[in-house]
Amino acid sequence: MTKNKDIAILIPFRDEEKNLGVLLDDLDRLGFKNEFELIFINDHSSDHSLTVLKSHRLFSHLTILDLSTNQFGKKKALEFGVKSSRCAFFWSIDADVRLKKIRFEQLKKSLILDFDLLVLPVTMVDGIGLLRKIQILEWQLLQTWTFLSLASGYPLMANGANLVFKKELFLEQNENRFGYLSGDDMNILHQAMISSSKIQHLNLEATSVEIEGVNTWSEFFDQRWRWSGKIKNYPRSVMHIFVVLFSFWNLLFLLSEILVFYSLKFTIMLIILAAIQVVFISRNQRQVHGRFTPIAHFLFSFIYPFMSLFFFITSRFIHVKWKGRTLSLKYVSESGK
Repeated sequence: MTKNKDIAILIPFRDEEKNLGVLLDDLDRLGFKNEFELIFINDHSSDHSLTVLKSHRLFSHLTILDLSTNQFGKKKALEFGVKSSRCAFFWSIDADVRLKKIRFEQLKKSLILDFDLLVLPVTMVDGIGLLRKIQILEWQLLQTWTFLSLASGYPLMANGANLVFKKELFLEQNENRFGYLSGDDMNILHQAMISSSKIQHLNLEATSVEIEGVNTWSEFFDQRWRWSGKIKNYPRSVMHIFVVLFSFWNLLFLLSEILVFYSLKFTIMLIILAAIQVVFISRNQRQVHGRFTPIAHFLFSFIYPFMSLFFFITSRFIHVKWKGRTLSLKYVSESGK
């Protein structure tokens, strides 16, 4: 089952038959089978995901694990994968990512860095329609804050769709902080911060994976409530200046927009705030060679603070439906297991 390799690629999946074949093609094209152990962990899929894996030409190079009936969720899948391998490092990617931008040589160079946790970029594929445009703008904004905070030495966020970590760090974490079904990325980031582990980042196009946005407004709302839940559960032990800055920045936007109705002079403040934010987003997108539309980001700057506040408040009362399961920070349902 375990190959004699230094790093394993962990890919938890649940009902991903539409994506697994494409992902395997990407992995095959890049030649990862010669360098990495490939571990797929099945989180009780009810579709033809296993058939896709077993019928692919890479099948003989894969390790496929099935979660037991009393285990479920992405964090349990990752734990099972980590404990089933002798590798010292693990690269965790989601089953629905694309590896079009990944460059093998650059990725290998990044693994030479001295780190316990390596945060890599995730870009979102452009799409048609208002829903996709909103997701693109929001994602680019969040990625900007993510890598700006990492560069400052005060990490704010990470993304489990593209994350490399040391085995010891993963096994040290308190796995129940976010429940079984959510927060695997933030959980390991917080553990790295608590334990003063070495956190590195590499915000380059050649180390980035691509994801698709959701297709319906219902999925959009559920996903944002899930994200807001992660932020709401930020532990006091890792609170730092950048957390305060992120909150203050959005509150400043909100107050300025409200005060515009009392005096137009606050319009100047709003324009300055939006312009500063657009500059940082532009810089971040240049690093990953992403598509950047300054006017759209300028306008979205006025919308996002209200949007984030709405989801932050309402997430306290919502049990989110995600991949056939109901979850919140205080309650996890085994329905759809």
